Amino acid sequence: MTYQEIYRQAYRILNHTTPLEVDCGQLCGARCCLSEGEEESGMYLFPGEEVMFRGAGDWVRIEDSDFVSGGKSVPILFCRPPCPRELRPLACRIFPFIPYFKNGTLEIIKDPRARGMCPLFWAEEEQFSAQFRKKTEYMCRFLLRFPVFRQYFADLTEILDSCVL
Repeated sequence: MTYQEIYRQAYRILNHTTPLEVDCGQLCGARCCLSEGEEESGMYLFPGEEVMFRGAGDWVRIEDSDFVSGGKSVPILFCRPPCPRELRPLACRIFPFIPYFKNGTLEIIKDPRARGMCPLFWAEEEQFSAQFRKKTEYMCRFLLRFPVFRQYFADLTEILDSCVL
């Protein structure tokens, strides 16, 4: 399978599913999309996901990050809001959740890096769409079939473990 085929399938799994039944960005003014002060915030792309943004237009910029997975720099995507919601990368589609993969076990957790930015970080589990959680886990399990994603999720988990919880 090519990366493009993998991502088409992953995006299809999450098709129109969001953490809440409404666009959560409307609740907080899309804080996860906005830059704070001088520093831009971006989202790590999953392995090979940059292929989905070739020719995407001037709303998106991709650079190498300091995060290394599988011996390669992980690309980070910066966008100029508002982005076309249907073109968001996986990290945006599942935020504020993130795959946590340790000792061969996958969990979908709230991203500890969202603590100071996303009001959903503090929301109770029952406030989230159950369908969203199920589809997010299913999509991550689909990706785990490919070794590059197992490595990426494990490396990402190391970053999450280093966050002050």
